[in-house]
Amino acid sequence: MYFMTAVKEIKKGIGSHYAKQEAMSKKVAEKMFTELTKGQDVQHPTITAEQLTDAMLGSVSGMEGATPEALEQLRNGLLGILQSAAEQENAHEADE
Repeated sequence: MYFMTAVKEIKKGIGSHYAKQEAMSKKVAEKMFTELTKGQDVQHPTITAEQLTDAMLGSVSGMEGATPEALEQLRNGLLGILQSAAEQENAHEADE
C-alpha cells in the first residue's frame, strides 16, 4: 500500500514536471517561429537551415556549459542534419 502511494506521488510529480516542460518548449518554439517568419507569409514561410539553426542555438546559448566551442559543434551538427533533411525532401519531391 505504501509502495503504491509512493509510486502515485512520483507519477504525479513527473506528470506536472512534464507538462511544465512541454508548455515551455511550446512557448519557445512559437517565439522562434514568430521571429523567423516576421514579415513573411506565415502559410508559406521561407526559413533557411542556417536561420533555424541559429534560432535554436540562441535558445540554448545561455545554458551552463554552453561554451563557444560546444555551441559551434552543436551548430555544425544541427546544420548538417537540417541540410541533409532538406536534400532528402528535395530528392523525394523530384521523384514524384
